Amino acid sequence: RCASNCPPVRAFDARHADGIFLDIVVVFELSLDHWFHHWNETSMSLPLDSDIQFREPLAQHTSARVGGPATVLVRPASVAAIGEVWRFAEQEGLPVVALGEGTAVLARDAGFLGVVVQVTGVLGQVMITGKTVQVGAGARLQDCVRAAAAAGLAGLEEFAGIPGTVAGAVVSDVTAPSGARLRQRVRLVKAVTPTGLVEVGVEAVATLRGIVTGVSFRLAEGDAKALEHRMKQVRRQLRVLYPLWLPGVSVWEDGDVTRRLVTAVGCLGKRRGGMEISVKTPWFLVNRGAGTAAEALALMHEAEQRVRQQNGAADGLRRRVRIL
Repeated sequence: RCASNCPPVRAFDARHADGIFLDIVVVFELSLDHWFHHWNETSMSLPLDSDIQFREPLAQHTSARVGGPATVLVRPASVAAIGEVWRFAEQEGLPVVALGEGTAVLARDAGFLGVVVQVTGVLGQVMITGKTVQVGAGARLQDCVRAAAAAGLAGLEEFAGIPGTVAGAVVSDVTAPSGARLRQRVRLVKAVTPTGLVEVGVEAVATLRGIVTGVSFRLAEGDAKALEHRMKQVRRQLRVLYPLWLPGVSVWEDGDVTRRLVTAVGCLGKRRGGMEISVKTPWFLVNRGAGTAAEALALMHEAEQRVRQQNGAADGLRRRVRIL
């Protein structure tokens, strides 16, 4: 839906394309140039103090290095700017999504018809008061982990070496190699919603309709030297587990259950085009070169279908990736 009188869209079902259900394919009966021309005309309602890009390729902003253009990509200069972006999107009838470093995001090859709010590089403050660490959504998780350890605060050292922003890690509920989950350390989450700025408990994050702007962690006292030593151990463990030197994306829940399921159906190391299910970390898809989102989705569907056929719906692969 668009605020102007744009022609309707025609849709067809590509359920049987190549024998694999990929998605509902939408074919626009007008050129994208018409859409972007309209949004360039109305972009004056976007916050002028923010970085605004039209038709920005999402492959440049996701760890898998795949994805077509976003209609609008905004790097907000402030929390207030996020509210302005949301009002613009509501006016234009566009969906809004938040994006950090895109480590658990898969952007479709056709792109995203909507507004992407990227908080990486902005809202990046880290403040420590007593045992509480308050972090802006755009802060890198590793900056937060290091700051907490240097202040002698324990609780985040298990997440050393994990890429991504704090907001992205909390929303996707990142799991450490030890099995610790990041949300277990969270006290409060701040977010911009259609009704304004709110503070919610961590239990509300999974259903929150909004853009996270800040996170508050409640930690315990610890020894800075011991915490630094533990962080080095965790980083070494990660280098063994993850093929971090390759572009890729985490698509299923981490852990032994996923490893067992993927191995049992013969999908460990399975490849489609440039995308491959990692042998070392089977919940991770790696891009071996010129991979596409369509190949990643097909690979995911094949593995999930095999697991369902063998184990039934009760014991399947659980997605953690967000698809745009």
